[in-house]
Amino acid sequence: MTAEYPQGDEPLIPMPALSLPALRQAVATVAPSRLPEFFQEIQDALPSSGGPRSPPGSTPPNEPSPTLTPLSGTRQFGKPPRSSRWPTARSRVADWHWEPVTDDLLDGLSPAALAAVRQVAEELTVRESMIFLDGREFTGKPPGLRTVQRGPLMLVYLTDVRGERVVIIQVNWIG
Repeated sequence: MTAEYPQGDEPLIPMPALSLPALRQAVATVAPSRLPEFFQEIQDALPSSGGPRSPPGSTPPNEPSPTLTPLSGTRQFGKPPRSSRWPTARSRVADWHWEPVTDDLLDGLSPAALAAVRQVAEELTVRESMIFLDGREFTGKPPGLRTVQRGPLMLVYLTDVRGERVVIIQVNWIG
């Protein structure tokens, strides 16, 4: 049995959307063994705000870029095997979600504050799903309480790896 490769300039897969979940799925489809390298390049591409990057497992960078930057230095080692069908398994990112620790945590926030909380929480959810690929089968020590700050917003959150969720513990909005 031999793998079929596209002829000429035909792409291996259709161009994915420029979002982290779509790009992650595309890398998983074309070269699953390269996912850790892809994730590292994404992390390296996100700038921190005025200072060195945080070490792994500590507070995430204060202001990751909301837009993706082109990956530099990508290399291709031969042609990866190509399947004629899309993978049937759901994306692991789809299983993750975020939630406030109490139902009334977000009550009384302005619309701008709510929009900022949702955006940052969704980005954290995607990021954590890419870091903790094992999800429910995770057996390591979970990360502790962490904070992220963007402009007038500061979130204190906890990653529940086995529950595949990001729990927002505290919201501070200065504005």
